[in-house]
Amino acid sequence: MIRNRRTMARRTVDLETIRRRVARSLGRRGRGKFVAIDRNTGDYLVAGDLDALAAALSRIRGKVANFRIIRLGSRAAIELRPLR
Repeated sequence: MIRNRRTMARRTVDLETIRRRVARSLGRRGRGKFVAIDRNTGDYLVAGDLDALAAALSRIRGKVANFRIIRLGSRAAIELRPLR
């Protein structure tokens, strides 16, 4: 399941607030799913595994990688930032 939703239009994005909102909206069925949150806009994608998430992210044209990837129910996170 992949979703793309505009959650915040402000310049600074509170990633923890978005993570909690996504986890709350998905409930138990979201546990173990991967979420990629755009650090600039707050848009996010939800997928059942990393392969599906990578495929969805690769379809976003003209987007510089600046995402935090989390797994719902886990404390680990992956940061994808542009190379400088």
